[in-house]
Amino acid sequence: MGCAIMNNDGTTNITERFQKNFRRYREYIFICSLIIIIYLTSFYDNYLLFHSVIELVGIMMTLTIFLVFWNTRKAIDNQFFTLLGLSFFFMGIIDLLHTLSYKGMNIFIGYDANLPTQLWIAGRAFQAMTLFLSVLFIGRKLNISVVWIVLGVVTAVLLTLAFTGHFPDCYIEGTGLTTFKIISEFIICLIYASSIVVLYFKRSNFSSSIFYFISAAISFSILGEFFFSLYFDVTGTFNIFGHIARFISLYFFYRATVHVSLKDPLSLLFQNLQSKHSQRLHSLIENIPEGIVLLDEEYRVIIKNSAATEFLPYLVKGKQTNKVQNISDYSIEEILNPPSSNLTFYKIHVDSPDARVFHIGGMKITQGAQSGDSILVIHDITSENKIRDKVQTQEKLASIGKLARGISHDFKNIIWAISGAAELIETQSKDENLRNLGNMILEQAAKGNDLIDQILDFSGQSKAYDEVLDLKPIVEETVRLASSSLPANISVDINIEDFKIKINKIQLQQILLNLIVNSKDALKQGGKIQILTQIVHSSEVKDFESINMPMQDSNFVKICVIDNGEGIDKEDLNKVFDPFYTTKPKGEGSGLGLSQVYGLTRQHNGYIDLKSTKGEFTQVDIFFPLSDS
Repeated sequence: MGCAIMNNDGTTNITERFQKNFRRYREYIFICSLIIIIYLTSFYDNYLLFHSVIELVGIMMTLTIFLVFWNTRKAIDNQFFTLLGLSFFFMGIIDLLHTLSYKGMNIFIGYDANLPTQLWIAGRAFQAMTLFLSVLFIGRKLNISVVWIVLGVVTAVLLTLAFTGHFPDCYIEGTGLTTFKIISEFIICLIYASSIVVLYFKRSNFSSSIFYFISAAISFSILGEFFFSLYFDVTGTFNIFGHIARFISLYFFYRATVHVSLKDPLSLLFQNLQSKHSQRLHSLIENIPEGIVLLDEEYRVIIKNSAATEFLPYLVKGKQTNKVQNISDYSIEEILNPPSSNLTFYKIHVDSPDARVFHIGGMKITQGAQSGDSILVIHDITSENKIRDKVQTQEKLASIGKLARGISHDFKNIIWAISGAAELIETQSKDENLRNLGNMILEQAAKGNDLIDQILDFSGQSKAYDEVLDLKPIVEETVRLASSSLPANISVDINIEDFKIKINKIQLQQILLNLIVNSKDALKQGGKIQILTQIVHSSEVKDFESINMPMQDSNFVKICVIDNGEGIDKEDLNKVFDPFYTTKPKGEGSGLGLSQVYGLTRQHNGYIDLKSTKGEFTQVDIFFPLSDS
């Protein structure tokens, strides 16, 4: 029983394979059978039946190709098929007249075997040239009406030349083919061969099956023309082989167009539409800011967009971006298999070649043709982080300023009371020790008052009279005052022009003195402080907070204070304007110098920017509106 079942299964499998192969090759079997039947007719009635049948069947295929493409021309955006389909209509007309004028048909009286041979050469030259042009015009837009008229005019001219006796002789009774006919056949073969070469380089416009069918069609056309250059008698063997090769060529054109388009429309009629869809999808992926990477099962990169091309070198260890095994300190398996089923993004900080922050997420594809592959999504959040930090800094400074405004006036009153009491002690006490104590209290109260003034400057609440001032003399005077307190190994270079700004003189001097003192403290081993001024357009104004930037078309005075000192760490750059924040040792600074610069600059509608590199330099740029008066 077991053996019988196995034999039955084996027989079933053989039957199924036979049926499957028969379905696959039955069309070829039918065409081969049709060619054999048509060939057998060549042995009847002096070749005329064979010629008529093979030509008429070929003309039917030719006109069928034309009708399909004429009725689908609006759906086809590939101009190869448009031009080829139109040319087949006119080629069918020429071939029909060639068939009707053949020797023995007795339809066109007064003509010999030369006329059908002339029409044959005219038809094959027309087909070769239009095929070559069809290949050349792949991807270009053609005006169908213009093409229709041009092809019609060319066909009419060829037919007129042939029927009026002005077409060169191609066949002479009793002599055979003329030199013109033979040379023409080889030229036609050369044009066909050129078409295959150009078609090969443009094969991406077709599915692989259509490309192979068209290549086969052209190849059999070349073979047929070769046979047609060899015969002596119009009913000879080479003529028969030439017609059979021509018939097979038409079948492959038919196969590449009508049959494929009806069996699998997406392979032909919508080939270019698919290409456009792919191009649009490709354009979408290429232009999104996120990096998109498709990995195979071994995590080799299959596809990556331009953003991913930029991001991967930051993230992949060893810079081997063609295969991804680790993303920073995470393994690729860890990213693609997060703890939860939802897409999880990991935050990754990168310091080299420059500081960047990324969100990385990924997932494995579990369904469809790409099952087993994986997708990585990379989002550069560096700018978002900077904006968030700046917003937080702005909110923090605003809160500190609000607090400073709330307490400064109360402290002023306390200081005033302490100063008054100390002054009474100093002036009225006869005890020298008490007088000295009163004097010390007055000095400390004055320092406390100055501290409160700095807090008010930071919060923008200090009161002072503004006036339009010449910048140059104030800068020069401030530098002279500051130079007396600078060590001998620190020099101050100024390069300034005489611009006018509206500001309080004392407060401008406070800004400059604070910046000079700050630079001095950074030059522990000595060095140079530069003070520069220039006029800049509002579009060039920068601010460390990047907020409330000037939008109107105006000019600003830029004051630069630069030192070649020890610089500031990156993580400290956004903190240096915070009140009481200092990088100096305890007891060496109040942390209010740059806060005062910040507050006074804002109070006068100015902007402030800071650039620094640790161990190299620090540059503070202050922008004030240029005064016209």
